[in-house]
Amino acid sequence: MVAFVSSFAPSIARTAFAGAAVSRAAAPAKARFSMDASASVPFLERPPKLDGSLPGDVGFDPCGFSNAFELNFLREAELKHGRICMLAILGWVFPELVGHLPNEAYSATNPLYAVGSVGWLPIIQILAFIAICEAKGVAKVYDENCANPGTTDSTHSA
Repeated sequence: MVAFVSSFAPSIARTAFAGAAVSRAAAPAKARFSMDASASVPFLERPPKLDGSLPGDVGFDPCGFSNAFELNFLREAELKHGRICMLAILGWVFPELVGHLPNEAYSATNPLYAVGSVGWLPIIQILAFIAICEAKGVAKVYDENCANPGTTDSTHSA
């Protein structure tokens, strides 16, 4: 049993003749990157803008968005997309559980069919609302330097 278990030990190699155990020294590890490694993805370089100064920053940026955009824009976009996802889930579940608006055009509970059944006027209204929200977000990020991400008031402290 000991011979069987020792045959799978990583630091011991068996010779072909006598079956004696021969110890093998491990090769020293060499750094492949000149920069610091990311704490979240150790085989990737830590992006230069992600230095750990923000809450929750562990250097996770495998696509390199922090090199292409300002961090203030990315912070605001992450909060905005999370909130949109929460509303999308609510809009997907609510008609199934509670009901739909009182009109035949709004009776489709499948999201793929619902877009085509409501007509163009409600779609244009939704797109206009999204454009207004995006314009306000762009003004906040670039004009006010995004002092408080996630808020609509620049004087409010987060």
